[in-house]
Amino acid sequence: MYKKRDGECNEEIFWECVTEIGWPSRSSSVIKRDLIHAWNQDFSESFRKIFGEKTRQVGKALDEYEERNEIDYYLGDDSFSDLSAHVVGLGKDVFSREVDDTELLVKRIKASDYKESFAYCIPYAGSSTKSFEDYMTLMGYPMDEEGWSHRNSFDGDPLETFEEYMEHMREDHACARAGDWRNIEHEHYVNMAKPYQRRCEIFVKEMNEQGSLSEVEKDAVQLASELSSFFQNLNTDASESALSNWWKLYMIMQSGELRDKHAKLLPMAGNRMYGGENLINDFRFYIGNLERFKCMHHYKEMKKVA
Repeated sequence: MYKKRDGECNEEIFWECVTEIGWPSRSSSVIKRDLIHAWNQDFSESFRKIFGEKTRQVGKALDEYEERNEIDYYLGDDSFSDLSAHVVGLGKDVFSREVDDTELLVKRIKASDYKESFAYCIPYAGSSTKSFEDYMTLMGYPMDEEGWSHRNSFDGDPLETFEEYMEHMREDHACARAGDWRNIEHEHYVNMAKPYQRRCEIFVKEMNEQGSLSEVEKDAVQLASELSSFFQNLNTDASESALSNWWKLYMIMQSGELRDKHAKLLPMAGNRMYGGENLINDFRFYIGNLERFKCMHHYKEMKKVA
């Protein structure tokens, strides 16, 4: 949909891009995803610099207005950020007119005639060119098993292995280097899915070793097996079923009909119930160009039926 862009953005190209984006006709997340496919990181960063200059112009115009006039409106930090980004997002003509005639900005503020937030449309480029070792040192993450074990003992995952931890840290480093562009790389989801797949696999193995299972336990094993397969193969066509299975398994876990030692093995145990949903939704959205479901959508639908 958007023109391919690389190199340095300038004033003329900036306003061309703003016109192409067509804010606010589409959601910021969809725009951002499409821009990641159309722009490279260097262009996005130079676009962002000009965008910052333009929003500061909006702020300066309001500051000058407030120095000259008695203020009869309130605008918090978040609202100001949304407003200034919105005015830039509406294009050169609106931006120029309202910066020059601040009464129009004030009128927009009083009418709450702005949306959150054009700023979210702009992809972030990677920020790290450091080696993995330098990145780990900078972030204060341990690289030895003893340091990892000490760190993990406070608020970590009891099922995590040192090898899994290092894989996760390498993916963190890849995200730091690639920025938002990492979201459209299939490898990102392969790496992120490994812990979920392993926990489902461990759960199924432990359950089957128990011998006789109740009907609820059998259902849980089936759901975990299907989730394990999804996380191993990552097929967007199966992503909605995976979301449904994730929350079905969560409901079984919450019901108390699993032994506690088995429930703790599940990938959504503890405070991790949103992780799998977020991963599946992002995979659908960035790789499959499918819609994201709202948080806990399938869980809420199942609770209605129940």
